[in-house]
Amino acid sequence: MDLAHATISILGSGNIGCAIGEGIVSAGLVAPSRIILTRRSVEHLDRYKEQGFRVSSDNVEALKASELVIIAVTPQRLNALLAEIKDTVSAERHVVVSIVSGATIAQIQRALGADVPVIRVMPNTAIAIRESMTCISAHNAGESHLKAVARLFEAIGKVVVIDESLMVPATALCACGIAFFLRAIRAASQGGIEIGFHAEDALLMAAQTARGAASLLVEAGNHPEREVDKVTTPQGCTISGLNQMEHNGFSSALIKGIVTSAKKAAVLYAPKERGKVHRDINPDTDRDINPVQPWNTGSRIWHDSRLLNLPGEHISRSAKISRNKNQTRPISNCQDPIAVIESDGHGGTSTGQPF
Repeated sequence: MDLAHATISILGSGNIGCAIGEGIVSAGLVAPSRIILTRRSVEHLDRYKEQGFRVSSDNVEALKASELVIIAVTPQRLNALLAEIKDTVSAERHVVVSIVSGATIAQIQRALGADVPVIRVMPNTAIAIRESMTCISAHNAGESHLKAVARLFEAIGKVVVIDESLMVPATALCACGIAFFLRAIRAASQGGIEIGFHAEDALLMAAQTARGAASLLVEAGNHPEREVDKVTTPQGCTISGLNQMEHNGFSSALIKGIVTSAKKAAVLYAPKERGKVHRDINPDTDRDINPVQPWNTGSRIWHDSRLLNLPGEHISRSAKISRNKNQTRPISNCQDPIAVIESDGHGGTSTGQPF
């Protein structure tokens, strides 16, 4: 795919979708006139229209005019969008890039067609200033398509190509991580205010300090503790502050926040085929996509029952997965011994019930 001559449609141009468009243009890869931003409330895109972007509320027309299609709607809107565009997507013409949290390549292909090349991407909002950490996964797209998409996102940040089974953890660490680090900077600035700085000065000092700390790792390739050791001295003020933070659970709170976000990200998207059991398998590795991991056992029920590995069967709508020590038994071919099914016989598939 020749990005210089491709037209890109971004379907669902909210904050992250518009950030992608801005990042692509600022990198000089594509002119704004070759990017179509769509949104139901198109008036919210007026400032992008003034910058030369094409804007529309018609996803199908945008699709017809483009070659690279970036799906940037919320997980709750994905089913409706896929139903809207499925008759227009062409495997010969289009490459589909999904940034929808929790939606696997296989789930999107079931809606659009198995031959449609789909690449799953997870950037973060720093893409607008060309500082995104973007994770990419693909197993049915051609090498040229993958390279073109990777090149696109490399121009607006760092890129790592990962196995799709790691996309949910990547969402928590990189996409949600932006908010985690911003909250840490905010807390540092509040500490600065308490010790005497004006709010604006404290925020600038905290943000630039965080930027410098990150650059020491990214640019120099050093381990964080090596850099910490350079700052801490015996009986010094830095080690006293660090120990006080750890006594109050600083590292533990950050770890727990990332793990909790990963659990939530795993169940954000519910595929349309409710009641059916699908196991999404990466054909390159023969591994489950979004498999049961140590960090998601004990979380809420899995919306598509991947957990249970019961091909062709349906599960009761009011069925609950329970975690009772006396009842727990391994499920065939699953990576974790998790659950038993309890049904009150009303039929269907349950979602969102706690263990």
